[in-house]
Amino acid sequence: MNRPFKEFYEDFYGCTASILRRPSGECLLTIRIPQGDLIHSKTYRTYRGAKIALGIYSDGTATLKTRKEC
Repeated sequence: MNRPFKEFYEDFYGCTASILRRPSGECLLTIRIPQGDLIHSKTYRTYRGAKIALGIYSDGTATLKTRKEC
């Protein structure tokens, strides 16, 4: 069983993203543009899958801002 956590990211364009890892190991990736509109929300089976999708959407410029244990 995985420990749940939530990570917050920001990219070069000002978009923000978060990855929420659930106890089951699934990860919810949400991405918002600077105006606050939701542009992507999807559950991935693995943390790695969510990180790959984040890299694709942010052109590889997303950097980790904070990490919080849930």
